[in-house]
Amino acid sequence: MTAKNCADCNRIFSYNPPVNYPDTRKYCDDCSAARKASYEAAQNKPKIMVPQKPVTAPVQKPINTPVNKGTGDVAPHKSDERDGSSPSLQECIHTGLKDGWSNITKNINENPDSLEIGTPSKGGAIKIYGDFDEPEAFIVKFTNAKKVRDEANRLLSLE
Repeated sequence: MTAKNCADCNRIFSYNPPVNYPDTRKYCDDCSAARKASYEAAQNKPKIMVPQKPVTAPVQKPINTPVNKGTGDVAPHKSDERDGSSPSLQECIHTGLKDGWSNITKNINENPDSLEIGTPSKGGAIKIYGDFDEPEAFIVKFTNAKKVRDEANRLLSLE
């Protein structure tokens, strides 16, 4: 049995402390029950929702873009003066809207095949891109890649 003073009411209370656990008790049984009831009442208290005024969304303003009435083309802006080598963004957008948008697919046939040799955990993996129809060039690429990998491993092992 252990005797302590209650932190709330300063009464002396006695109890059996837990075995193999730290003794952190501060309150007598009456104060502990009152504190527990107060905590549970605060947790179960209904939350009162206060109505708030609705937020209005900002009004979007139209962008004033000068248009040639005869052709319907967008007139170039003064800051869009270019050397004529590439079209302005407005010209690209107008052309795209007029002709309809399309997906651009680029097919790369250079080095269509790949070969991966080795593992990352055992000295490093090498992935080589090339053309299997030209094995001599592929072997040269592999030989060069192996030299670079071996040199990198040697340099890392020196540190």
